[in-house]
Amino acid sequence: MVQVLSLNLQQISFHDPEGNVFEIGGRLLRKVSLQAASRLLKFLSSQIATNLIEEKLIPATRALSADDLSAIGIDIGASDYVWFEHEKIKFVSYPYEWIPEMLLAAAELTLLLVKRLNVEGWDLKDASANNVVFDGSRPVFIDLCSIIERGSEPYWWPKGQFERHFILPLIAYVFRGLPPNHIHLSNADGLSPPALSYMLGLKRWTSILSIKHCALPALLQTTKRSKRQQGLSYIDPTASAVAKRLQVESLVRTLTCIKRKLPKPTSAWHGYTSERAHYSPKSLNEKRETVERWIKASTPTTVLDLGANTGEFTILASKLTTRVLAFEKDLDAARLAYLNTVDDYANSHVILQDLGNPTPAMGWRHTEKKSINQRISGEVDCVLALALIHHWLVSACIPLGEILSQLAQWTKRFAIIEYISPTDPMFDLICTQRKIDFSWLDLTQFRHQLGLYFSVIEEFQIKDSQRTLFYCERSE
Repeated sequence: MVQVLSLNLQQISFHDPEGNVFEIGGRLLRKVSLQAASRLLKFLSSQIATNLIEEKLIPATRALSADDLSAIGIDIGASDYVWFEHEKIKFVSYPYEWIPEMLLAAAELTLLLVKRLNVEGWDLKDASANNVVFDGSRPVFIDLCSIIERGSEPYWWPKGQFERHFILPLIAYVFRGLPPNHIHLSNADGLSPPALSYMLGLKRWTSILSIKHCALPALLQTTKRSKRQQGLSYIDPTASAVAKRLQVESLVRTLTCIKRKLPKPTSAWHGYTSERAHYSPKSLNEKRETVERWIKASTPTTVLDLGANTGEFTILASKLTTRVLAFEKDLDAARLAYLNTVDDYANSHVILQDLGNPTPAMGWRHTEKKSINQRISGEVDCVLALALIHHWLVSACIPLGEILSQLAQWTKRFAIIEYISPTDPMFDLICTQRKIDFSWLDLTQFRHQLGLYFSVIEEFQIKDSQRTLFYCERSE
């Protein structure tokens, strides 16, 4: 029986009977049953595990000794469990905050692991999208208890779950424009073939992709289950391995097909950075130089870029810090931000986030997946709120004091905030569309409100514009 002495040990996973995950003091621990622990220890001692850890495809993991656990506050006694510690990724996002390209990258990593594990006599017992998190723009497979020794069955057992979590949501996006993050937000087990079949209607029969993964599986689910396997007393291991490999390779080809069919970004906002007329080239360059100078002065480890759009200032910040979190509400703008950063600025993490309606805590007892506020509060050294506050004021109808209070909560110290006058063409446009009057919000009023939450270090008036930048430090 395990006696937990530490009151700070928080359980954050509940569903796997072989092991549960806990957080304590910024560390990530996993309590694993003896049988599963024996398997995990065997895997961790293998060359394939060493290679995957070195390639940062899975987190570094070690078994904890009795002394390690005692220091934490766990008295194992005559325990039926073994405790492991995983390398913790600083910030995680969830499938319901991913753009389609990120879901696709997570799917590709899952299949890559299956192929490499199978060669070495290992396999995955499940294929949930929740088994993958992103470290910057790089996917990492974190559920090491899902790694088992390869069986003799001539099929990949988690194929159905893989399709529900990855392939079918992506097909829904390709053919119906439904973003996959919406599916994962509403259904923790993804999208079933019958549900997608109903969604596509007759269109499910118009493509090999939809016929193979939607129409036919939905049709077969209405028939009785086959009993063809009941008489099998022996399955040749070599033939089984080949059959499984062919099935996984078929899924890889499906992902390649989906990648080709993903629609190009068409958002009204994705052309904003290249088509804006409210900055002259000179004033825009001055803005970039000023923001860059202030980020350098703040010497941050983590920068939060709110309303990142296509990633212009995300890229700038990624050159100056260890980690950039780029929050963007618009799907296609977020997709471009990801595509603009994924290869050359891998420390940038793009997250789909409507900050007027932020993602809440989810999962059992609201502890398995933290809210966005829980994940970023106290984790960010410098917040960027550039050309953003007027959108919150008008589109989300959030009071200015609430906005500034929230920015102060999210940053540990610094913020770079852009004030836009109500007479600015962009501000005036969205006010006119909604028939809202913000003429009271002049620069004097903004300074007063800002001063309630921040101390202004420096102020910069952008030339030939009605915009002012503020470099601030949070008031204690």
